[in-house]
Amino acid sequence: DEKEAACDRHTDNDKRAACNVTESWYCQAPTNVQPCNWHDNSLLGNNLYQLPLEPEERDFPYRCAAGLDVSLVPENQSSSLCAGPCPAGTSSSIGSGSCTDCEPGFYAKQERQAACSRCRHPLSSGNRSTICSICMDGFYLSNSSADPYDIFDKPTEHCQPCPRNATCRAGTTLESILVPPGYWRASSSSAVLYECRSLGGEKRCAGGSEAGTNGDGYCDTNFTGPECQLCNASNHYLVGGDACKECPTFGAAMGKLVGLALGVCVACGLAAWAYSVQRQSWREKPCVGPSLRLADRAAVYYVGIGATAKIKILIGFLQMAFVLVSTYSARLPDMLARRVGINEALAFDAWCEAFLR
Repeated sequence: DEKEAACDRHTDNDKRAACNVTESWYCQAPTNVQPCNWHDNSLLGNNLYQLPLEPEERDFPYRCAAGLDVSLVPENQSSSLCAGPCPAGTSSSIGSGSCTDCEPGFYAKQERQAACSRCRHPLSSGNRSTICSICMDGFYLSNSSADPYDIFDKPTEHCQPCPRNATCRAGTTLESILVPPGYWRASSSSAVLYECRSLGGEKRCAGGSEAGTNGDGYCDTNFTGPECQLCNASNHYLVGGDACKECPTFGAAMGKLVGLALGVCVACGLAAWAYSVQRQSWREKPCVGPSLRLADRAAVYYVGIGATAKIKILIGFLQMAFVLVSTYSARLPDMLARRVGINEALAFDAWCEAFLR
């Protein structure tokens, strides 16, 4: 009875079985690591360890082996020395005293690791990782739904070099490639970047990491389409490569076109009348005669070589070349696209604006 009462003072009913009431009886302070009473079958199969009971000349807990953690809290200890193995994603060197999380670029696949392992090129990892399943700086993951263990086993098949002029930080996928200002790509599934080379390209193409619909996410608010060369607002057209202007009303446009056509017809009629009526007498005058005679020779030469048909073919070709650039992002030589400014000079909207003024 005295033994039972003494044990009751040191423990509760849940820990009653931990008391040793054998012949060499002693009762210990209540902890989760008391020695077992093997007469109680309810504790069979549990791992219980006995703490040191004799005076020690050194601090407790003792120095842990690599891969083991230290704890001064008894219920956290799984042995008389250490708190147990460091979990996966952490490591512990000899005598370090605690488990340390693996840094980005390192991993610990299993528990009880003395040091974290470096990820293989070109893989990387996050903090406290158990596997390397993301791509390092300068690479992107081509398939974001790929199995992490397949990525770990075949890193070069899943991690591809970052596209030229793009930015790929650690963990970048094909969908999250960072497109810089002045560049554009067709969608989040494309790894090809196009430079917005026309005038105002850096203003139209804002870049970013969100592709939006058909690459519109890389365009500034007012622009859309391939290389952001179209105006987002309806009834607007591109001016100067970096601004959108509202189209004239139908009535105003038709009035200007009709006025222009009448003016041209009247001017041509007067010129033809003067040319035919005063043809011989004006050519004998000293002031205008040489110019008219030169014009006669030029007209004969122009008709002789069939220049009208050739000019029509040239204009048609240049207009088609502009459509290829604006609609299909086809590239013209820099000599034409930049130095001559053919993209703006041959645009239909530029000609229309000139005629409508």
